[in-house]
Amino acid sequence: MMSIVGDLPRVEWLRTFLVFAEYLNFTHAARARGLSQPALHGQVKQLEESLGVVLYQRKGRRLELTDNGERVRDYAAELLTSVTGFVEELRGEGDARPVTLSAGEGAYLYLLGPGIEAFRMTEPDRPLRLLTHNREDALEAVQTGKADLAVVASPEPVVGPGIETELLAVVGMAVALPGRHALAASEGPVSLHLLSEESLIAPPRGRPLRRSLEARFAELVDMAAPVALEASGWPLMLEFVRLGLGVAVVNGCCKPPDGVVLRPIDDLPPVNYWLAWRRRSTPGQPPGTALRGVLMESLH
Repeated sequence: MMSIVGDLPRVEWLRTFLVFAEYLNFTHAARARGLSQPALHGQVKQLEESLGVVLYQRKGRRLELTDNGERVRDYAAELLTSVTGFVEELRGEGDARPVTLSAGEGAYLYLLGPGIEAFRMTEPDRPLRLLTHNREDALEAVQTGKADLAVVASPEPVVGPGIETELLAVVGMAVALPGRHALAASEGPVSLHLLSEESLIAPPRGRPLRRSLEARFAELVDMAAPVALEASGWPLMLEFVRLGLGVAVVNGCCKPPDGVVLRPIDDLPPVNYWLAWRRRSTPGQPPGTALRGVLMESLH
């Protein structure tokens, strides 16, 4: 009878499966792992046999992870991170792993700066790695173990396999106006009705803010959003406002450049920013717990 140790999957197989799960292509994964394609395929097969479950399947011309494959991917990422940290601590090297945060450019520029600065002051010897991702890629980075934390904007709590979330900040919307604009000196919130005849600078079609603007203009003003110019990202939108090319609806936490004024807008819902991290299935605190606490404190 085989011992229980003999029944357990090898760390080498788990590490190989993590690479395969990233590429879902045996040729590319083998190259990234430094193995021949047959060797990589063999290790994934051995992992399946040791666990007694199917980890991937073919769908048309593509490979995709099964539900069990996603669970094994997430567990492997967590386990290997824990093993690395334990070995470093045992050797007296401290925890040399970087804490990795994934967020969008706007969140870094206008929301997370004070928290990141505070973390660097409280943990000066801990490496910090910052990734710039959109919402979907940020969540995928957390699920696959590429990031310890993600900051994403979403109206509702983020839902995903093995993901936990906490509300980080609620930010109202504002309209960015050239300083010489008549509405720049107004008091109180600006309504969409007042923007119906403006040249609107907005994100490309399909982006969450663009969809929200189109829906609210149709509902409240009974017209299409008067988009005259498309731009991606708050900094570029604000720069186009400064150049006098139109007005833009942006997050209220944005810092306008000289010559641009922000006024609150009351016809759009606020933006909820969520902290997301991977739920642990092994004992101990998730990596990034200290950073999570500092970010929460900096915004409350």
